[in-house]
Amino acid sequence: MFALLQQFLKIAFLTGKPYDLPGDRGTLHLAIALSFLTYVIATWQLYSPPKAIAHALLDLLLAGSVFYIALSAFNKSARFPQAFAALCGANAVLNAATLPVILTRLDRVESATVDSQERLYLIEFFFLVWSISVVAHVIRFSFDTNIPISIAAAVGYVMLALAVFDTVF
Repeated sequence: MFALLQQFLKIAFLTGKPYDLPGDRGTLHLAIALSFLTYVIATWQLYSPPKAIAHALLDLLLAGSVFYIALSAFNKSARFPQAFAALCGANAVLNAATLPVILTRLDRVESATVDSQERLYLIEFFFLVWSISVVAHVIRFSFDTNIPISIAAAVGYVMLALAVFDTVF
């Protein structure tokens, strides 16, 4: 278990590769559970509890569907368990890392100075770039593509996800 968490950390920091993970369903289920749990914990204070759960479920369903359909379109569906486990495990790391920022933002939203608000926005932007980088990293190795294409695909996915979330919520 500890080795698996280390692997998720490596993927989140763009040094591990999705194909380094075990390809079994247990790894996939654990990664999905960790991603769901950390997502709900990180957003619990931003939304109502049911809405945080709905956000987490929609995020996982959308990401899993897009990854599975895209991998199938390129005849690489056998890579899905590793690719999606890598994405979910790395997202769990990101979700856990954003928790202090979210709590700080909530504590300071009313008493924040312009300078502290700007710092929080910069930190949030950093996490957005990190998140896109992780998605691009997983795409790069799952689809055997180059960095510019994987970044473009990751940005496209994030734009799709934002549009879906904006429509649903």
